[in-house]
Amino acid sequence: MTVTAGSDAKNGTSVQLYTDICDKWTYQNRSTTITQLLSGPTAFFKLDADNAATFVESSAEQAPWADVIYATQPSNASSIPTSSGPRNGVRGSFYSNGTLSGLKHECEPRCVAAFAYDLGHLTGENATLQVAVGVVRNDTVNYLGTSQTHYYRAKRPDTADAIRYFFDDYPAAPAESQSLDANISTIATSVAGQNYSDILTLSVRQILGAMNLTVPSNSTDNDDPSAFLKEISSNGNMQTINVIFPMLPYLYALAAKYTKILLEPVLSYVASGRWPLPFFIHGMGTYYSSTILIEGIGVFTSKVTGDPYFDVMYGNATWYMLFNIFPDVLLNLRVFNNSTYEAQSEFHPTVRAEAGVPIDGAVRWDRTDWQMWSAASNTSQATSNMFVNDLHALISNGKNKMPFTDRYWASEPDVGKGVFRARPTVAAHFALWAMAKTRGEIE
Repeated sequence: MTVTAGSDAKNGTSVQLYTDICDKWTYQNRSTTITQLLSGPTAFFKLDADNAATFVESSAEQAPWADVIYATQPSNASSIPTSSGPRNGVRGSFYSNGTLSGLKHECEPRCVAAFAYDLGHLTGENATLQVAVGVVRNDTVNYLGTSQTHYYRAKRPDTADAIRYFFDDYPAAPAESQSLDANISTIATSVAGQNYSDILTLSVRQILGAMNLTVPSNSTDNDDPSAFLKEISSNGNMQTINVIFPMLPYLYALAAKYTKILLEPVLSYVASGRWPLPFFIHGMGTYYSSTILIEGIGVFTSKVTGDPYFDVMYGNATWYMLFNIFPDVLLNLRVFNNSTYEAQSEFHPTVRAEAGVPIDGAVRWDRTDWQMWSAASNTSQATSNMFVNDLHALISNGKNKMPFTDRYWASEPDVGKGVFRARPTVAAHFALWAMAKTRGEIE
């Protein structure tokens, strides 16, 4: 967070600023230990949930063993007043005195860690300061009995050093981020219009937020990273195959190298002999499936059975959205001839519900990732636009107080309301971009 203060009063204004975070950042209602640390110009608090077991997530799919970091690095960090303890007492102290006592009080539920800043008497000039909130999990992922840690810790294992680097790099970071945002917006608009640009702008943050880039905890070799993908919302699995599968369009468009480091942990796990069943693994982590889901193997079924597969689906009252044939057109495999895709393009508008095309004729709900895969494999521009506009209507309907949903109700009584939240499957929204890249329309 960057705060800039100034004054337009004739004689200037004396400005003091207070900021805090409370123990709710540790994800749970158990007691919290707050530690105050000072390292050179960097002042920070570390908040730890007491008695949180490593690698045991909460019922809300959060990692309570993490350290929550609350930090600042102004030029006079050594003199920053700080305090921690019951929120009413700490906040009341600043309200009464314009500063903090520096005392650390016993932490009780809803205690706070606070900084106070005296920005001085401001006349015409502005004063700016930054505060950062972050999470550090030294033990990030338990993989094959070995702890994996954050990728950056291969070079900066000391938290204080990492915080200093963050603040020193911050002047350049917004420009880099804004450049990426602008590039995504410009290309997405050129591919499928402003609505599509809005969709991808929301999607890309959610894709990256679900991914952990790691190295073994005992290693300083950042040339051999792994990427672990969290399913989120639907269950707590890591490296779920039918969540990695929708990552394809995004990876193809912007981050091809991540394909290898996402798949390697899965393949290495299967090769290790620890997977005892005769079919391929569905996901890693707490939950194991008895079989890989049809959405993961449908593309292979289609390849084997050919055109009769489509005849069965579209020749009966119960039909199924064949989203997973998208790789056929993306990679120009030519498993199906063009008449197959023409038939889809004509069929989808005829079964559209109030808020989109359901995934099949027997349900009322829809999946945004399946929509965009289908949009990209359609031969009709009008049908493709229909999918894009339906998805944009979903994110702008004002009915959802959650991160980007990828599963929602397409018809009444809950039309337009989301079910899943914050899943990285929104990476499939890049399908139209990926197709434009395959056709040579964009780089």
